[in-house]
Amino acid sequence: MDNELIYWNFFLDFGPLNLAQLYRFCQRLNSKLKSESLRDKIIYYYCGLHAHKRTNAALLMAAWSMIYLDRSPKEAFEPFCKVSSSFPPFHDASPCLCTYPLSILDCLKGIAKARFYNFFDFCRFNVEEYEHFEQVENGDLNWIVQGKFLAFAGPQNNRELSPEGYYTLTPENYAGYFLKRNVQLVIRLNKKYYDETK
Repeated sequence: MDNELIYWNFFLDFGPLNLAQLYRFCQRLNSKLKSESLRDKIIYYYCGLHAHKRTNAALLMAAWSMIYLDRSPKEAFEPFCKVSSSFPPFHDASPCLCTYPLSILDCLKGIAKARFYNFFDFCRFNVEEYEHFEQVENGDLNWIVQGKFLAFAGPQNNRELSPEGYYTLTPENYAGYFLKRNVQLVIRLNKKYYDETK
C-alpha cells in the first residue's frame, strides 16, 4: 500500500499517516481477512525498505491490532520490539531539527486514549468528509474531537494564489461549514492574517 497511502510532507515530516489512511488500511485488511477465497491463506503485509515507509507500516499494523484485536499499545507494538531501533521517530512539519521525537508507541498510546474517550470511532467515521476537508484547498481542517474541537489552517483576509499553487481561504470560505456544524467560538493560535470580526 506504499503507493496508495501517501504522506504528503511539507518539509522533513513523513508521518504518521492520518486517520483516513488508517481507516482505509483497516478496511482493506478486514476485507481480506473476511474473504472466502483467502480463508485458508496466510496474508502478508509488506512495504518498501525505506525507514519512513517501514515506520508507517509498523504503526498501521499495530494500530489495526489495537482497534480490531483489542490489544493494548504495548501488546500491539510487541511484535516490532526487536527491530524498533530501525524505526526513526516521526518528524513534525518543520524545516529544522525536530525537538520532540514522536515514536510509534507514542502514537499507539494516543489512539488508545482517543478510543477510550470516544474521540473517534471507525463505525461512525466519515472518511470522505475527512479526506475532503483535510485538503488545503478545502480548508485544511480536522475534527480533533468530533463535534467539539476543530483544528484548521488560519484564513487570510484576501483570496490569493500561494507560491505552492493553491488559493488561500478567507473567513467567508469557512463560515458555511462552521454554521452547519455549530462551531460557536474560534481561537486564533497563529499570526493575525485576517480580520476577526468576519
